[in-house]
Amino acid sequence: MVFLCEEYTEDWRICVTKSRVIQIITELLICSIHPFPGIDLFFDHSFPVINFVNYKRNHTIQQLSDQFSPYLLLILPMLGRLYLALRTLLLHSRMFNDAGSRSIGAMNKVSFNLQFVLKTLMTLCPAKALLIFITTIWVIFSWTLRACELEQGENHLTLLNSAWLISVTFLSIGYGDIVPHTSCGRLIAVATGLMGSACTALLVAVFSKKLEMTKAEKHVLHFMESSKLTKKVKHCAANVLRETWLLYKHAKLMPTFNPRRVRAHQRKFLQAIYRLRTMKVRQRELQDKSNSLVDLAKLQTNVYERVADISLRQEDFQNQLTSIEEMLRSIQKALLQRNVIHSESFDNR
Repeated sequence: MVFLCEEYTEDWRICVTKSRVIQIITELLICSIHPFPGIDLFFDHSFPVINFVNYKRNHTIQQLSDQFSPYLLLILPMLGRLYLALRTLLLHSRMFNDAGSRSIGAMNKVSFNLQFVLKTLMTLCPAKALLIFITTIWVIFSWTLRACELEQGENHLTLLNSAWLISVTFLSIGYGDIVPHTSCGRLIAVATGLMGSACTALLVAVFSKKLEMTKAEKHVLHFMESSKLTKKVKHCAANVLRETWLLYKHAKLMPTFNPRRVRAHQRKFLQAIYRLRTMKVRQRELQDKSNSLVDLAKLQTNVYERVADISLRQEDFQNQLTSIEEMLRSIQKALLQRNVIHSESFDNR
């Protein structure tokens, strides 16, 4: 019935594809795994207790423990049911249930799937989404690590110790005070490190976006830098004029020629020219940067103003043409009346 309502077909077998069959079988397998309470009593838990204190004294490198309970094969796959939480997030999303948003998305060929909803959450509230995701991963991995290390007897990790190990591994610190002793636990530690690196990259992207200046702030900063450079250019130009006058004064107008002072003013004159050129180069670079700050809204406003100006000029030109046509018609009428008068006077004669 779901396929019939979704595809609007008469036969449900038409809508059944290979990918859908695989998806249905996978969901049935994940949801069918349900270990009953007390089923772990049927598994053998007899294993030697290892004294890790003496073990560390006699060995420099710890070996992996071979203790593995088949009960974990029934517990860990149950974590696959977390896809139901993502499906609930999709089905209860406002954009997914809004007919207007769905229509706009269909016109723009945008499918409202889970990927689009997650991108929207990362765009609208990235900090909250990352906090919830990191907390969920931390709780799940802590419980999974504790379940994997449960077969170590008296030396197994408690839930708090597992949470501490997941935290220091997630943050790429790795104190080494608590380590996993099973293959399953070390796989969880590796997965935690990978997830920590990915979440760190996402956090850097979020904070860089938060620290980025807005367009208004960029325009204000550009105006302040532009005014500062304009003042420096004027100051350097004034220094060039001053050194030019002093050089001409000591070289031509003074009664006694002092070559030392002339060389000093020549040196200052060249330095003033170099500073003026440097300030002009910086001013051109700032102008090039300002061209990239012109936003689309401002450009659109300028285009609208020019179009409105052109339309006004066109209306004025059309009004002038209309007035010229009226004047020509009045002249034509006057000429016709004059011809009629001349013809009547000629007939009377």
